[in-house]
Amino acid sequence: MVWRILDSPTNLTLHQVLYVGPDHVYACGKNGILLRYQRQGWQVLPQDEHDTDFRSLAWFDDRLYVTTGQELLVLDGDGRLNGVTGAGDLGLVDLSVKGRYMWGSGPNVVAFAVSGQAT
Repeated sequence: MVWRILDSPTNLTLHQVLYVGPDHVYACGKNGILLRYQRQGWQVLPQDEHDTDFRSLAWFDDRLYVTTGQELLVLDGDGRLNGVTGAGDLGLVDLSVKGRYMWGSGPNVVAFAVSGQAT
């Protein structure tokens, strides 16, 4: 394995990096910073309406999910994050995906979705 250093377009703390494929790598962190890496390098996906920390990322049903600890958000085709209906009060701070399940956890809660349907 060979590690390479890549310039970042931010000096904010990043909490997680998620590799989806060679042209789809995402990173999230402090003050609502969301980055996408493509072969040309990192770019900021501006999220002006979100200034809280982004805590965790998951790729599920061909979509990027982001959690803040207060909201569960999903990235739309225009590069904007939108709230996931019914998930705003779960308090999820960590996301993970295994097969057709997306799991989320937070203080005193564990939740999951199956194939994109909340359960």
